[in-house]
This record gives sequence, structure tokens and C-alpha cells, in this order.
Amino acid sequence: MDVITAMVTIASIALAHTCALLSVWLRLRWRVRHADVQGRHLTRLAETAAGHG
Repeated sequence: MDVITAMVTIASIALAHTCALLSVWLRLRWRVRHADVQGRHLTRLAETAAGHG
């Protein structure tokens, strides 16, 4: 295995790991924001129901 092949292989592996990590981070970020919005919506719904009940 020559030097260029080794460098390309290492760079490809590093890029694959970086993309996987970015994917997990984006997915977790979306889930946290979604849960936050859902929590605010449920709180607003409960306050509205309690006010009119």
C-alpha cells in the first residue's frame, strides 16, 4: 500500500465518522427542539383548558 492510498483511506474513514457524528447531532438537536415545542403547546393547551373550565 503506497502513501497516497493510505492517506485516501484514512481521510475517507475520518470523513465517514464525521458525517455519522454530524447526523447523530442533528437528529438529537431536532428531537430536543421538537420536545420543547410540544411541551410548550401542551402547557398552553392545559392553561387554556383550565381557564375555560
